[in-house]
Amino acid sequence: MVFSVTDEYKWSYKLMLNRYCAPNLCNRMSGKIPSLDETHSDKLARKARESPFMPIGIAGLVAVCAIGAYKYKHRGAMSTSVFLMQLRVAAQGTVVSALSIGLAYTMANECK
Repeated sequence: MVFSVTDEYKWSYKLMLNRYCAPNLCNRMSGKIPSLDETHSDKLARKARESPFMPIGIAGLVAVCAIGAYKYKHRGAMSTSVFLMQLRVAAQGTVVSALSIGLAYTMANECK
């Protein structure tokens, strides 16, 4: 019987999950054990269910970047590096605040 590299990888990945990751810990962390057959869209949908504020943070990041791209043309005498630094801080602040609100929301629901 000939095994391909992906068969060996799947086998070693499943062995590692069974050996080093307690099933109740994995279930608590992600709701299920990760699958190698999971597509990118399935993974995004699963992550959105686990953390509903993650898509809101991504949408906020895209909005800040779009507004920044528009305002780049009208920045006046401000240097490009200062503008991009301020844009980076605004984008990171948007994502961190969305995730913090999501964490607080999750903690409040778990304490009920």
